[in-house]
Amino acid sequence: MKPLTHAVPVLLALTAACQEQSAVPTAGRPLFATAAANTCPAHATFVVSDEGSLLSAIAAAQPHDTIALNGMVEMTFADVFVETDNLTFTCATLGSGIRAAPATISWLFVVLSKHVTVEHLTLDATNTLNGGVVAFNGVEGPFTGFAEDIRLVGNHVLCAGQHVEACVSLRTDADGLQRALLSGNSLEADPNQTTIELIGVINGRVEGNTIEGGLGGVADPVDFIAGSAGGRFTGNSVQCGGLCVFADGSPGLVVGANQFQSAGSSTGIHLQTGTDGDSVVGNTVVTTVPSFAMGLGGIRLRDGANTVVADNIVRGPWANSIAVTDLTGGDVERNSVTGAALYGIRLASGASFIPVSMTGNRFLTNRATGAGIAGVLARLACGNTFVGNNLQGNVGNLGLVFDASSGANTYAGDRSVVVDNGAFDCNGDGLNDPNIISGPGMARHGLGVGVGEAVGGAPHMVHGIVVK
Repeated sequence: MKPLTHAVPVLLALTAACQEQSAVPTAGRPLFATAAANTCPAHATFVVSDEGSLLSAIAAAQPHDTIALNGMVEMTFADVFVETDNLTFTCATLGSGIRAAPATISWLFVVLSKHVTVEHLTLDATNTLNGGVVAFNGVEGPFTGFAEDIRLVGNHVLCAGQHVEACVSLRTDADGLQRALLSGNSLEADPNQTTIELIGVINGRVEGNTIEGGLGGVADPVDFIAGSAGGRFTGNSVQCGGLCVFADGSPGLVVGANQFQSAGSSTGIHLQTGTDGDSVVGNTVVTTVPSFAMGLGGIRLRDGANTVVADNIVRGPWANSIAVTDLTGGDVERNSVTGAALYGIRLASGASFIPVSMTGNRFLTNRATGAGIAGVLARLACGNTFVGNNLQGNVGNLGLVFDASSGANTYAGDRSVVVDNGAFDCNGDGLNDPNIISGPGMARHGLGVGVGEAVGGAPHMVHGIVVK
């Protein structure tokens, strides 16, 4: 868990300001305008137009109050600390919002309380030291946060700048930050900074957002890590940086109906280490520049059971269009993948941490074409099913290659596109378990096919986690 860098001086500055009656009143409810402009959606308890009136409104606000900003409010000496439950921050006039004076504050909003909504604002984090919005549940330095059910809706967020943390950071060091919604926001990303991170967030939803500005960069648009269970990343449009979306230890995550565009990421949708029940469904993942991590891919899923990869479109020279490792009982169905540098669908790519990497998975009605080596490579694979796949149009008419470390897999389809080198003892009885291949034509045997395991450059890291 990262500390709130520079937060102590900021809090001291805020405390000092509170002692000056002209800056921030400490008692009573100040008199502000009470009606917001009808172009903005929320009823307003307070309408504020400068730093002093904003901090006064926060100090006086009661649960269920609404604070509307009129124009761009520039913060010069204090982060906006939100410690009252059930507050809403919105616009009084369209285009209103909050920004920081150069190098003066750490965050625009520091959310420590429950049921806080920030909506329809311009959040300009260009000059902040840390990022745009942070919400946390637990203890960081001298602060204790109780954040849950946090909502960021319909905002325009400017993230470019020399920040030390993610632009939007929702996190916990306790039992999980319960519920968060980021919906309908437009985020202008910094190519060298993570845009959105959810750390230990339970049931976090990131829906219908646009994340632009990361093309060609090294940062991650979105991270779900540290037990962010039951998350949803759906309906977003994302320009990818070092990768497109990253999850580590996030069971039950759904990544669905997103549009991803890359100009040279090492990996695309990347889910690892505790992916039981994860689903990657209905996404379009496109790159125009070759990726360099040979064991990864446009969709990378590993380390789980009962996963689903279905109805996705993956195009362009990813090292592999779909790369799956250490999965049991999963479904890879109805995907269309085109133009991979190595393989359209690759089983057991990269390091495997179990004796048989892929067992009991179903590969049904996928289309893999235009791959540089073969449509599908199956290695360290036992008891998987391949039925109804279209594997025509790959180099050398290589549709499916069963490596020597495969056995007891079932294939039904055009046998002429299959190379079967399977000779693996799957159940440990001392006998090889042959693959079962049926359909028209004849399978080939003995054709050597390189697996392309080399990875160029240093490993990509996310919060000290190796992307694998």
